Amino acid sequence: MQVCHCRTDIVARPAEKSENRALQETLNDFGRKPEMGFEALRIDGDIGPKTRHVFDQVNAYAGPDKLTEGFGPMFGFLEE
Repeated sequence: MQVCHCRTDIVARPAEKSENRALQETLNDFGRKPEMGFEALRIDGDIGPKTRHVFDQVNAYAGPDKLTEGFGPMFGFLEE
């Protein structure tokens, strides 16, 4: 039987991803609207409970199409 000596500190926290940071920036853009009124997310690439909560709020408020329109320019998919 082989024993794996894996480094668990490497997988303990996923690497920051540009997609995650772009999502957080997009959510913050929606948050600037007075009717949304949430505290800006820290742009850290970590999709934690606060990011998920704000995502749910924005998705319910704006809908998936508007959310996608906001997210697209971060990747050059849509023109601003």
